[in-house]
Amino acid sequence: MAGGLAVIGWVMAMVLGVLSGGAAGRADAAEPKPLRIVVSIAPLKGFATALTESLGEAGVKIETLIPIGVSEHGYEIPTAKLRALSEADIVVYVGRGLEPQVVKFLTDHPRVGREQVEFSAAVEAAQRKTDVEGPGEKKPAKREAEHKHDHGHDHDHGHKHDHDDHDGHGHGDLTRDPHLWLDPHNVKALVPAMRGAIERVLRARGELSAEIKAKLDETEARLLKRVDETDASWRTTLEKAPSRTIVVAHDAYVMLATRYHLKTVAIAGLTASEPTSKDIRRAIEAVKSSAAKVVFVEPQLSKRAGESVAKATGAKVLVLDPIGGDDWFVTMNKNLDSLAEGLGVAREK
Repeated sequence: MAGGLAVIGWVMAMVLGVLSGGAAGRADAAEPKPLRIVVSIAPLKGFATALTESLGEAGVKIETLIPIGVSEHGYEIPTAKLRALSEADIVVYVGRGLEPQVVKFLTDHPRVGREQVEFSAAVEAAQRKTDVEGPGEKKPAKREAEHKHDHGHDHDHGHKHDHDDHDGHGHGDLTRDPHLWLDPHNVKALVPAMRGAIERVLRARGELSAEIKAKLDETEARLLKRVDETDASWRTTLEKAPSRTIVVAHDAYVMLATRYHLKTVAIAGLTASEPTSKDIRRAIEAVKSSAAKVVFVEPQLSKRAGESVAKATGAKVLVLDPIGGDDWFVTMNKNLDSLAEGLGVAREK
């Protein structure tokens, strides 16, 4: 009898083991995979991080293709990094020719269910909506006549000054400038587009709870409020500047300057190609004629051209970072501090 009981106990233990193992296997299978987001440039990562904070660190994986400290122009993304696009649930990129490798990969490797957020498309959609719903605030492109943009040279098209930048894009052509993130009003179009993509993916995966949706609403509203505050700080600080001219390392600041009624003198063109000695001479002439007091250089580019212009004109050298790190708000605050110092005005918080 004791032996029979032992056998029965052994059989029950085996059955329970199998059942518990099966349950564990089902639990493992049901465990959600992290939401995979790939962004092209660092400023976009901060928005993705904030919007997905309710998912926790284990619930989201965010990868940036172009590393911090590298110029956004002409960077060759390694093949190993591009592979992240094949596994991404959401891809966020700027467009307007800034990331041709990303666009080519997405075109060559289409995948059902992958969300693609193109910054420039989000901005253009928001502008179309504004046109339909009412004029609202005058858009930057409409203010181009009020804002005289100066590239630091004349418009002699026989001169080969970065004409991969200018002839193909037009002087001060806001519809082709890829530096969209430098205008807070553009960021206000990007944040809802990213939030919508996150919501659609989570819904398709059956992971969009009422609680997560409410947190997405809250986070989006908080981000947009902070963007508005950033815009107000820039506007109230720069409107006091007696001088409206800024001398910059490359032609990345047309949108920003147009938004805040500044005038730019760019040493290099839109794609930040190395300026020639003729470009530097023309920039020196423009600085002297405008009585600018500061030349702004960039961390991602050689400072030699800017320092040459500053030395020849007696201008001070400060830093203006067109791309910064993965926190857009920190980058914008640092840039405003630098501009306020260069233009001789007190920074408004």
